[in-house]
Amino acid sequence: MLRTIYFLTAVVLHLFPASITAQNTLLVRYYRPVTGWEGNDEPPPQYLLSCNTEKALFQVLSNAQTEEINSLGGSFLEASENWIYTHLPSRQMIEYATSLQHTKYTIADSLHTIEWEILTERRKLKGDIIVSKARAYYRGRWYTAWFAPAIPMSHGPWKLGGLPGLILEAYDDERQVVFLFHSLVSAATRKITPPKTYDRLITPSTFLKIKERELRQFVEYAESKIRDCHPDLDILLQYSFWEDPP
Repeated sequence: MLRTIYFLTAVVLHLFPASITAQNTLLVRYYRPVTGWEGNDEPPPQYLLSCNTEKALFQVLSNAQTEEINSLGGSFLEASENWIYTHLPSRQMIEYATSLQHTKYTIADSLHTIEWEILTERRKLKGDIIVSKARAYYRGRWYTAWFAPAIPMSHGPWKLGGLPGLILEAYDDERQVVFLFHSLVSAATRKITPPKTYDRLITPSTFLKIKERELRQFVEYAESKIRDCHPDLDILLQYSFWEDPP
């Protein structure tokens, strides 16, 4: 049964690290604000991170999953369509992603070290959780992360991690990648394992080539359609990926 964790006093914050073991699981919900979201009629996404001191499963939630979490008080436990599983002892990362042409792939990768600079700035999140600020350049972007030193888990949203505390908020300088803190609950008996979906197991470099090919095909198609309507128009569409390879 899920139990909401409220960090209301300094005593709780002081005792919390001692209660963390490899078997304790926390569920962290993140959300993206409506401001700056360009998802047409779709609401901005929400995310769920299940983690303990060794493993983590990050999920991009569908609208139906978000509604189920809201109605059940945060107890959604099923796998989503897009997820990232990390295992710290083996430095393993498995990502389940969807390409531009809606083909699903399982990408087997390893954890990459992020060179964080931990700053002196601190602030409080909901529930009086004290977080510290850190900065790093990772996969093509500068990120700011707010992590909780009192929660000794080296995980975070998406592929961000490696700090001496759980990352509860993170965003890049352009605010195109944003994970804001929503809530934190404990699910002590929940086991963290990668979902049993292993479609098309490939490497990160192969997936990058697939994304490049599919995006190039889309751009060429868009250019041809524009030329059909405006044959005298000089067209050159450019594209790039925000997530550079490690």
